[in-house]
Amino acid sequence: MGREVQDPQALAHLEGLNFYLSLYEQDPEWVAFIQQELNHNTPLEDIPGRLRLFLMEERTSNVRMDLIQEFLALYARNGAVLPVEPYLLEGALRSYLDSIRATDDFSILQAAYQDLRDHEEGSFFFRDVVSHNRDFLEAQSAKRTWIEVERNSLYSKIERAQARLERTEFQHTLLIFQLEDRKRGGE
Repeated sequence: MGREVQDPQALAHLEGLNFYLSLYEQDPEWVAFIQQELNHNTPLEDIPGRLRLFLMEERTSNVRMDLIQEFLALYARNGAVLPVEPYLLEGALRSYLDSIRATDDFSILQAAYQDLRDHEEGSFFFRDVVSHNRDFLEAQSAKRTWIEVERNSLYSKIERAQARLERTEFQHTLLIFQLEDRKRGGE
């Protein structure tokens, strides 16, 4: 009959080691994290807890990125909102998440993502982000509109100048032909 380990410290070491070995087949990043912790002399009994924290941070980061991508895609599909560059929208979304202290709250991020997926433009989260950032988004949209108007005005001026240049070149060519005709006629 086998002896069970009774020493709490030895049990913690075994638990950490078993946890480490079970992860080896699942994801190399987890193993790399554990090896880094071991290199920093983290006690074996602390590694499972630190790994769980690392994994939760990774899950939160992934949900946050999914939420941002879904929000940007929904905003782009929505014709009722003002056109704004994606990086500005991401900043607006992050600003809203900061204001409700949800930047690192997995459950809120996950609920917001699900709300966007389920309700699209009718999503409370979508409306709250847009409402929270309305002044910013309107200013950015107005700036973008102004830039487009300026660009169109510049293109229009360039086209008119090019047309004048082509007319002038044509008239110059006609004058050269007339001068050559006079020279031949006068000879």
